[in-house]
Amino acid sequence: MRAEGSCRSATGRPAATRGPDLEPLGRAARDDDEETVRALLDEGADVNGRSPGGLTALMLAAGAGAYRAADALRENGAYVALRDEQGRSALDFAEEGAARHPDVPGYPVIVTDLEKYFGKRAGFATTMERAVRFGDPEHDIWMRMGWALDTWADDETVVGAEAALNSPRAPERYFAAQLMGFFCLYNASLRNGAHRRRQATELLRARLAVEEHPAVLGLLIRGLASQSGFADDARAILRHARHPHADVRAAVAFTVEATTEPKDRAALQALLTLARDPSAEVRGHAVAHLSALVGRPPSVHTAVHTALRRALYDPDPSVVHDAACALGSLGTGRPLPFRAEQILVRRWLDAGETRHYAPACRVVERWPREHLWDVRDSLPDE
Repeated sequence: MRAEGSCRSATGRPAATRGPDLEPLGRAARDDDEETVRALLDEGADVNGRSPGGLTALMLAAGAGAYRAADALRENGAYVALRDEQGRSALDFAEEGAARHPDVPGYPVIVTDLEKYFGKRAGFATTMERAVRFGDPEHDIWMRMGWALDTWADDETVVGAEAALNSPRAPERYFAAQLMGFFCLYNASLRNGAHRRRQATELLRARLAVEEHPAVLGLLIRGLASQSGFADDARAILRHARHPHADVRAAVAFTVEATTEPKDRAALQALLTLARDPSAEVRGHAVAHLSALVGRPPSVHTAVHTALRRALYDPDPSVVHDAACALGSLGTGRPLPFRAEQILVRRWLDAGETRHYAPACRVVERWPREHLWDVRDSLPDE
């Protein structure tokens, strides 16, 4: 029996069929070399060409858990139903790989993508488990499993999400909150899309009232705002503006919608407070919202301008940039701090060919040409 390390490729994925006789496209697919796969296809390689044994590139990718290469192949017309000389399909290879190597996330990604072509469908709990057992919500598999469930957009998905949102396991609640946050948002053509979004809103709203885990709570807040807007749940969201965890405060700062009108006093006060938060992410979201209030009726609001003036000296360049863009575009003649000017010019230059559309352009184009060049020449080398 070979050692465990001998059945894996250099990238950490289990190696599929080896040998010098593989077609170049098949070899690149097996190695999950997406760039080479796309280049070969652009050059005219047969996406359904066969390597020895009747193996197509898609079968080789599936057998190695190479989901990025498999994506490229399917996007370019790879036939899912083809079988090798032993009667195995790409789905068979992926399922066998998933059974042998449960620690490799590429296999369940491919299985989930392919099984619908064979009239199969994993239940909500199975699909969710394929993601949460890998532990890292930032991994592609979390979003891929969510997309798979979103395409079904049926009662089973809603029932499964409700159960997961009430699970004692935080990862399951996290997965369901993330899914319900974008559920049917991109399926506008569905006849029942609006109904499904209302269902998602109710599930998110119910869980928001009792959730305590900061990461899940942040997703619930963002998802609820995405599904129904801020106004309907303003009080429930603002209740968390002083939450001890920065992720939750960041979610609040991201979703708050306010004006300088009296009816929005609570939301505006929350933004003014969050603009002084210890977390740069929180301050960034709050200052971005406050910046959007400048120039809107009523055009002058002392508290907003004071907050933005303070933000000009923020240690985070992104916060400074947003405040400087807002105040600098007013054309009042009041100078910006030199560091703020440097940050504006740096962002303007970094925009390259699109710099004329950059927010900083509205400010720097007001300056005398000589001043712009002086600020540019003062920038430190990166």
